[in-house]
Amino acid sequence: MAKEWSSSKLVEALSAAGPKGMTKSDLEKKIPKPIRSKSTSILSELRSAGSIRGPFKKRSDYYFAPQFAPTRAQAEGLIEKLLRDADLRLTTKTDLTARANGFLQVFFKDALAALRSEAKIVELKRGRSTFYVHREAVLEQLRLTDDSEARPPREPPKRSFHDAAVTLEDIRPIYERLKTEQGGISTVKIYDIIMRLGAAKEDLHRLLLDEAKRGRVSLHRASTAKFSPEVVEAGIRLEGQPEPLVTIVLKEEP
Repeated sequence: MAKEWSSSKLVEALSAAGPKGMTKSDLEKKIPKPIRSKSTSILSELRSAGSIRGPFKKRSDYYFAPQFAPTRAQAEGLIEKLLRDADLRLTTKTDLTARANGFLQVFFKDALAALRSEAKIVELKRGRSTFYVHREAVLEQLRLTDDSEARPPREPPKRSFHDAAVTLEDIRPIYERLKTEQGGISTVKIYDIIMRLGAAKEDLHRLLLDEAKRGRVSLHRASTAKFSPEVVEAGIRLEGQPEPLVTIVLKEEP
């Protein structure tokens, strides 16, 4: 029986479970006893292939079929809905955290940071408390029109062949704007700089590595579990290093 069994059975079971997912222990019961000792490697292979998502922590380790797995986009949607419903009433970070319960808690921090950096929500501080309000409520109160979605997206400035190289002077104003949008936090994602700079990823990577050698830029690794796939993909991978460099800090100009 073990020879005829296929790990696709686990994918089928997760698909049948839908958004409820399945615990690791329940999945292991679907594996024939003679090969159950290999369950960890079986699940790891399926996860690496993108056939399943997980584990998500909630007392036990949960797994999902890809189409039913919780995502950062879902967490962002929930936060936006909560703040839209609140209108101009300020919502504390504690309240938002409590409402984004379940598996979406895994993505809450990144979702909140993404919405803030994109100016979809506004962060306010008073003493030690942090409050949030949706951008639309503020614009309506100020009787301003938010036509950012109506306008065609601006194309990044085109560079001539002789001006193709990215310089630190190109990056610094973008870095400073991102830093301000993050409430003064100096650690900025390479992904965010690429999106705003409009330059080739390889050119930016080359510059950052050169400037890091000169001591004008510091590059930082982080666990890939804390960032979305696109942020990880935009990072700098070094030979022999298991994790990419995904964030930078620009040193102050002398």
